Amino acid sequence: SVGKVNMDEIIKSTPMNFDQALAGRVAGVVVTTSDGQVGSEANIVIRGNNSLTQSSAPLYVIDGFPTESSFASSISPADIESVDVLKDASASAIYGARGANGVILITTKKGAEGAPRVTLESSYSFVRNYKYLEPLSSTEYMNFANVFSKESYLLNHDMKPYGINDYDGGWSPVFYPDQIASATNTNWLDYIMKPGSINNHSLSLNGGNKYIKYYVGGNYYDQVGTVINSGMRRYTLRSNLTAQIFPFMKVSTILNIFSNDFTNSNADGGGAGGVGKDALQSALMFPPNYSVYDSEGNYMRYRSTANPAEMAMYNDNTKSSGWYVNVSADINLYKDLLKVRGVYGLNREQAKRSLYIPTTMLWYEVAGVSRGHIGDANRDDRTIEGMLMYSQNIRDIVSIDAVLGMGVYNQSGTGLEVDFKNANDNIGPDNIAAAEGPFTPTSSKWENEKRSQFGRLAVDVLDRYVVSATLRRDGTDKFFPSKKYAWFPSVSAAWKITSEPWMQKVKWIDLLKVRASYGVTGRDNLGTSLYGLYTMAPSYVKFGNNGINYIPYIKSGADYPDVTWEKTIMKNVGIDFYFLGNRLYGSFDLFRNDVTDLLGTAPGEPLSMVGMRPVNYGHYYRAGWDATLNSVNIKNLGGFSWTSTLTLTKYNMYWVKRTENYDYQVYQLREKEPMNAQYFYHVTGIINEDRSNMPD
Repeated sequence: SVGKVNMDEIIKSTPMNFDQALAGRVAGVVVTTSDGQVGSEANIVIRGNNSLTQSSAPLYVIDGFPTESSFASSISPADIESVDVLKDASASAIYGARGANGVILITTKKGAEGAPRVTLESSYSFVRNYKYLEPLSSTEYMNFANVFSKESYLLNHDMKPYGINDYDGGWSPVFYPDQIASATNTNWLDYIMKPGSINNHSLSLNGGNKYIKYYVGGNYYDQVGTVINSGMRRYTLRSNLTAQIFPFMKVSTILNIFSNDFTNSNADGGGAGGVGKDALQSALMFPPNYSVYDSEGNYMRYRSTANPAEMAMYNDNTKSSGWYVNVSADINLYKDLLKVRGVYGLNREQAKRSLYIPTTMLWYEVAGVSRGHIGDANRDDRTIEGMLMYSQNIRDIVSIDAVLGMGVYNQSGTGLEVDFKNANDNIGPDNIAAAEGPFTPTSSKWENEKRSQFGRLAVDVLDRYVVSATLRRDGTDKFFPSKKYAWFPSVSAAWKITSEPWMQKVKWIDLLKVRASYGVTGRDNLGTSLYGLYTMAPSYVKFGNNGINYIPYIKSGADYPDVTWEKTIMKNVGIDFYFLGNRLYGSFDLFRNDVTDLLGTAPGEPLSMVGMRPVNYGHYYRAGWDATLNSVNIKNLGGFSWTSTLTLTKYNMYWVKRTENYDYQVYQLREKEPMNAQYFYHVTGIINEDRSNMPD
């Protein structure tokens, strides 16, 4: 099952990155953002969450280079030719365990034979906020405050309608009529929301001849957010060079360089109780009868909620940069039938963040103390693959494609962060040595590696019957040697009905194909080590009349050689159709994914040194359907065209088995127990004021 996105149509809407182009355009693909921050990375999920304990983010394959990082979002949409989404095990099986959550194939633009062609695309867009929640006016707020205060008085004194006593007249209003009439009316949303804009320019050059083809593209993207302190600026440069060095050898080199500068607003809209930690929340919580400043010229305070106007002092910037290079060589060994390909790719990224909250700003119920954070993170992704490929068409009857290959995939990174307090507001995070402290530094270093051997065979008979099979052996350094490697097979079949002779007379059907697939994928990222860890003891051991100090190391974790791969068994049946001269086309799929041997944690053994231990447990499945319907309503009528796309998805997730010692409630002991079920008491109605309908 494969979903396709044509970037030529998407680019007209000026998307910031490719993930915006996927939203609503591929059935079974859900694109969300956790906040409205400009440039925030989207969460992409294909056919629902594929794991309870691990990320459900898909694998990105950029011109053959697989990566799990956010690097793909740094490619300018203007440089992308097409995006394909692989949704089932058969389509993504060649990528092994890394493709367990689905695969997004990104194909960038390449050079073509011909004279040099220069393309310039420029746009400027105005952005305005959609009508947000309308806060109460001062009059409405103060009247509601009085109503709430009186109702609380009645409740607390057991008075009607909450109790049996009559009202005693002892309540006093919070706001008196003269206060309400003369109150200031402040719309706090006006202090944090503003007009925005998008400035987008792309310039590309491509051309070539039969020996060498080239494509070079650059992009400048600047978005000013519609919330204070929000925006992003991006520069990208991309080149794609293909050279026929010898008649039997072709070399391709792709280089991408990017630089991003984010101004991070404090406006995610999340909840923090009465703290009012972000700009949107504080604007909705801050009373409208308050003015911006008090009589002494200081920002007004309301309990523990920050004044929305002072949110402009929040200073949070992130700068990320990196480059990616992919070199591949194709050697024709025998008459275009047998080829060998070698691929090397390196993706290197760096991100730096600087956050500073000045002394005068109220933040998480604290004012009068400056706080800051600086951080630096680096990440490398390396890929080395070698493949032997065979392709032959026998008398236009049978087409055979086969691949044998192996690969090594290495990821590594480092991180360094420092939290600090009591810095001079004029210096901020620029020189934290000048701060009084305290300081809280943290650092990290990590590396992991996967190795794979894989094979794929596809046979097409008469352009009607297609059968393909993939077998992949993946190994990871996360498990113990006996569990390190696992086999992941897949098989698929398709029948192109419209290629049958008896269908040639049916002119209104252009393509009709049914297909089915079965496959197994795996996951290894538990998020914790399976090997016992050693750490320094909290105190020294002293010898020689306390003259010699020894630092003992203690084992702080056990070995877990029994933990193995989490596996997902994917089944899919579907149909593809094109009708009425390709004016109406789409697909429909039914799928079921069974997830077994879930990676998670459970209570450790009695008297164990650890409270929780990693385990494989349980079994659940996700079943549903997705559909895509496209139509060409008007085609080139005086230069005007109109197309439409409808995508639908429905799925449910059910438990088959939970952890071994799970404490089931009685109502959970049933078949097809929904994973996201919530249980509530049945309510029969509301009790009348005179309690005449109260149950016994």
